[in-house]
Amino acid sequence: MLPGVVRPINFPPNYAPLPPGYVEFNLASHLLMLGRIEHVSPQTVRSLNQFLQEMEPVMMWNSCNGCLIGAESELSLDATPTSHSFYHKLAAKYQARRRLRFTTVKRYFEDKYKITLSYPNSPLLRDPSGSMFPIECVWVRFRVR
Repeated sequence: MLPGVVRPINFPPNYAPLPPGYVEFNLASHLLMLGRIEHVSPQTVRSLNQFLQEMEPVMMWNSCNGCLIGAESELSLDATPTSHSFYHKLAAKYQARRRLRFTTVKRYFEDKYKITLSYPNSPLLRDPSGSMFPIECVWVRFRVR
């Protein structure tokens, strides 16, 4: 389950049960064990990025919709769910056409997935394509050494 919600995690289409020697965890839960994850300094974000890359994740995915995230993704130095805004297409309930809407990542996840983010001031995970994900919606699989 995602923190703060009572619905199951969506797995990627190619998801297979864990083979021996692999571990899966929620990124926010894991980073909380390392210390504070809200209002962190750029130096802390850099050290968390280094830690994430040293783990060499095998697979990362968005647990809201099961979409895979690139394993070379890293935490953003400047973007948080409340500070990062973007345009997206929203299907209006009473209109036949879609319209562009400017929204924050926090509001987008609340509207689309019905999730209230527990860490709205934590860094976002940015994948190589430029997509941003709240860390509490990211699951990671890596091989234990």
